[in-house]
Amino acid sequence: MPSHEELDGILRPLIGQPLDTRFSGPLTGDREEALASYHLINSFLAVGTFLLRYTLGGQVDSSLLALIDQTPDLSTLATIIHGFPEYAAAVANVTNVTCFAPSNEALARFADAHQDTYQQLFSRLEVFSAIFDIHIVVGAHYSPEFRPGETWFLHTVLTDESVSNVTGGQVVKVRSIYDTLEVSTDAKSPAHVIQKDRCFAGGTLQVIDAVMGIPSSLSSVIADNAFMAASFGQALTAANLSTTLDLQSNLTVLVPSNKAFEQANLSRGDMGQELLAYVLQSHIIPGEVLYSNMLAVGTWTTLSGAKIRIDQDASGIYVNGARIQVEDLLVANGVVHVIDSFAV
Repeated sequence: MPSHEELDGILRPLIGQPLDTRFSGPLTGDREEALASYHLINSFLAVGTFLLRYTLGGQVDSSLLALIDQTPDLSTLATIIHGFPEYAAAVANVTNVTCFAPSNEALARFADAHQDTYQQLFSRLEVFSAIFDIHIVVGAHYSPEFRPGETWFLHTVLTDESVSNVTGGQVVKVRSIYDTLEVSTDAKSPAHVIQKDRCFAGGTLQVIDAVMGIPSSLSSVIADNAFMAASFGQALTAANLSTTLDLQSNLTVLVPSNKAFEQANLSRGDMGQELLAYVLQSHIIPGEVLYSNMLAVGTWTTLSGAKIRIDQDASGIYVNGARIQVEDLLVANGVVHVIDSFAV
């Protein structure tokens, strides 16, 4: 049986550029050709997956729940799961997933920071299931798949529209930084894999050092000044668009920064509501959740009907000449990118 390092060397050229929902480079070619490549790559991955399952640890004949029960560093999580028998049965039977499971220490830190929510994890299934579901992604993924410098966006099993309105399930962002896997739903507080590639019959278990949160509403994320976009949020309120946009699904929002508003003299609120709404809607692509690695070069139609062009080069990604400064802020109904000037 080949070693872990040998498997890594074998699988990397087979995996190639992950495409479709796992694509980690700019999608500039023909989409049908890309999808064909994606399915071919998956065929190769099936061989690698077979080898990895018998090499990287865990019990391949056990369930996810059994593996959690057998992992000492997940005893707190196991206790919570067993407190909800029907949910525990579902966890025991889940297949074709990767579980990013928060460790005992991660849950202890979560308890210190969010005492009320932590207590509800033990007593309210709707609270626990929403938080735990964001930690379970579709598909069995192994650490050699995540190459340094690549960013992947993996759909989770969180599909409850009361907290997530992204077709296919809310996503988590995965990056490989040197020998560490970083997973996150929030740009401010990523989690890191501390025990990797534990296998069970239905996929893989990755133990992480933090609890990931559920992405907040569009208006809440934009209002956070840490991302230099609060002026856009104020403009949405002035244009009476905040609530409407929060309720929509599958949005890509290109948010001019606070500095862009100042330079355009739009922070004074001296634009009529109708024109303001048009300008703001011209920065929103409806029906598409385009993470930075899916922003294909070409022309896109915005919510206002205006068209914008996306280009990219070695210096970055541009929207009608406006450069993306902050990428991939996950929100309940899509993704936000902050740009350095107005695109229209």
